[in-house]
Amino acid sequence: MKKIILTLLFVSTILPASNDILKSAIFPGWGQLSMQQPDRAKSFFIRESAILLTFIGSRYVKEWYEDDYKAFARSHANVNTANKSYQYYVDMGNYMSLEEFNSAKDRRREVHLKYNGETGYNWEWDTESNQDKFDKMRITSATGKKVTSFAVGALITHRIISMIDVLYFKRKTSKVRMTSSLIPMNKDELVFNISLKF
Repeated sequence: MKKIILTLLFVSTILPASNDILKSAIFPGWGQLSMQQPDRAKSFFIRESAILLTFIGSRYVKEWYEDDYKAFARSHANVNTANKSYQYYVDMGNYMSLEEFNSAKDRRREVHLKYNGETGYNWEWDTESNQDKFDKMRITSATGKKVTSFAVGALITHRIISMIDVLYFKRKTSKVRMTSSLIPMNKDELVFNISLKF
């Protein structure tokens, strides 16, 4: 976090004052603030803070619950959690033991999905309630991961909206007007006309 703040301070000193679009891309609201629009900047700062808190919180929840459900599985299902895929944990949450899981795959003729108990994929839950508790922790971790992904998308979208807002405000306050038009000359020819009015 310190690196990010120092980088932003460094960038703010080398950016020309007129580069408000880039400032908004770095931190939404910064461009609006440098354009003397404190109310607009404040609204962007508040939204950015909320999105950042959502990102940090959901990432923390994802990692915390992931560590918890893996430790819980080691304690209550006698499982080796090293180098296991997420699907393995989903299967553990749905079946009491490796034997029950492999039997279900045999009945469905999905033998290619079976795990080999001799290669460290064996598990057996001590109680059904512990299996349910494990599955709830795993689902909470997965939800945290989804919210983290959503927050990343929101951070990107928020920057784009802030940049568009800066562009809109610059054009609204600019005395220079630009217009363009397409003029058909004949069947195979078009003229693109650009005019600037000062």
